[in-house]
Amino acid sequence: MKTVTHQDPGLPSFDLDDKATVIPSTDPELAIPVAASPRPIWLHGSRATLLGNVRGGAREVRMDGQRVVSELTVEAGPVANAVVSPGLLRRERISTTGSAEESVLVSPSLPMAALTYRGARPSRAALVAFPDAARIRYRTEGSAVTVTADDKDEVLVVAAMSSSAGWAARPAPEGGLRLEWSGEENAAGTDDGLRGLVLAFGSATVVRTALAGARHLAGHTVRAGSPLTGELLTLHSGAAGLDQAVHWMEHRLAAGVRLATSERPGPEPKAWLWTGLGACAVGDTESAKACIETLDRLRRSDEAMLLASRLALATGHQNELLDRVQKAQGLPASADSTSALRGLAIRTASNALRYAAPDQLLAELRRSADSGGSGASGRRLPTIGGAGSSAAPGPAEDDDLAEALTYLLERDSTARRRPWPSLSDERARAPLEAWTGLVAADREGWARWRTLVAAGLEGSDGGVGAWEPLEPGRPPAITGILLSALVHGWLGIHPDAPVGRLLLAPRVPARLTSFGVRGIRVGDASLDLEYVREGSNHCFELTPRSGRVPPMVVFEPVVYASEVTRILIDDKPAEVDVVATGEGGMSVPLQTPVDARRRVEIGTR
Repeated sequence: MKTVTHQDPGLPSFDLDDKATVIPSTDPELAIPVAASPRPIWLHGSRATLLGNVRGGAREVRMDGQRVVSELTVEAGPVANAVVSPGLLRRERISTTGSAEESVLVSPSLPMAALTYRGARPSRAALVAFPDAARIRYRTEGSAVTVTADDKDEVLVVAAMSSSAGWAARPAPEGGLRLEWSGEENAAGTDDGLRGLVLAFGSATVVRTALAGARHLAGHTVRAGSPLTGELLTLHSGAAGLDQAVHWMEHRLAAGVRLATSERPGPEPKAWLWTGLGACAVGDTESAKACIETLDRLRRSDEAMLLASRLALATGHQNELLDRVQKAQGLPASADSTSALRGLAIRTASNALRYAAPDQLLAELRRSADSGGSGASGRRLPTIGGAGSSAAPGPAEDDDLAEALTYLLERDSTARRRPWPSLSDERARAPLEAWTGLVAADREGWARWRTLVAAGLEGSDGGVGAWEPLEPGRPPAITGILLSALVHGWLGIHPDAPVGRLLLAPRVPARLTSFGVRGIRVGDASLDLEYVREGSNHCFELTPRSGRVPPMVVFEPVVYASEVTRILIDDKPAEVDVVATGEGGMSVPLQTPVDARRRVEIGTR
């Protein structure tokens, strides 16, 4: 592609504030050391994403869903070692002039990325701006270059932290504008080298805000390497890498959804369903809604209805689901929907709306669900409102999907326990089998899940801290499955927000002696769970955190022992029926409002 470029003095002028400094060396909260290999690395913010590799530069930088930079390289020498966190990469680079500490940061909240250097400073840098554009305008002034394409309202600013102007621009052979900075050539030996490079994208106002934010790189660094804030679920087990991996997966899922929605969604609707279920599980409402909207665009009404219903069960917000159900009356099912999947979606919607929908609509929903059933019966479901469906029965794998979800999400033991991936990616099979084992209280289920979690954190085919490659149009389904397995399988969390009730049935693996879970939500209420085992004594504590109305918790922990000898609730003996779950597991079901701290002790032998 031949690119036409020209200088445009009418573009706005920018310059990097002199107060911009290098990124401080304070270690982020989430960080893992990695070998200097060619493995890929994704760095994520809410508005920017950088794809690179451990050894070299950045293959591409996306901001606000657009590919704005490719082939970003800085001549700073080979990489000796590296540490990576979700939004920050630190590397020690060795050159003939000495060693340099390089930091690559993607801002958590701004369309901005920054590279900074301590020690020996690079003398050359290069990148391609707007590699997909055919006509480009640019302006070089001082230490900054302003670039835009004829079809865009936004501008890209590339600003150097250096006393040398040093920028040269020319069309790139493969498309876009190639920018090169050379301190030696342009400063005639008087330049102190490149202290850093800042990329910002957006309107003139947004870019000025981002460049001003470059004065506060220390704050951006702390946020980029910390767990996501808000109301997301967090795990505190003390197990090496496990708690960290859960935080990484939450980062990964949110960033993956943003990247996937930046372009036309790919032809894998089940991947959006698995991703949305993971978002619902950990409380990432924004990502869950993005998955629902994408399923709507793909005309996958059954998967969208199921996911919207699961979100309503978690949050208690029923208005959007009620509107969806009412609008669906009389409309045909998805072109390749099946009776089993549609029946599950309608039944879940009926449960979520049982106190919000008119009685007549609820009756119609229940009749529709009953007529189709939840198994692979092959019978055709009527559409909501009584109209017959013209859709042909879908493939058997969709029936298997509905049956698997019935077991995984509703713990219906009459459904088969063998979930099929329903994804073209065969890597979905192992996480689904681990989830199934956790629900079944299988002793090996936790170990299989833990192994998969560790493999992604340490570096899989998708890169360091990645459980699958991220691509525009394709969401992080494997990450969604693993998070769902944690919440619904291991921890047994099943919210029913319309009635303010929460089923909490943790499967305590024999290898863990303590763990804590914070931010378990049901509607507007949240609570924490703490577990400690001393010898053969198991102690659980439920502590309310927030909420106007205390949630009612149906608590069914599973411990592994040959016999339960005593049960204390708030230090008082209790008579509770003990249920054997198989595989040596013993379930102790009870129910209590969590309006204050509740303590449950189970003595075993």
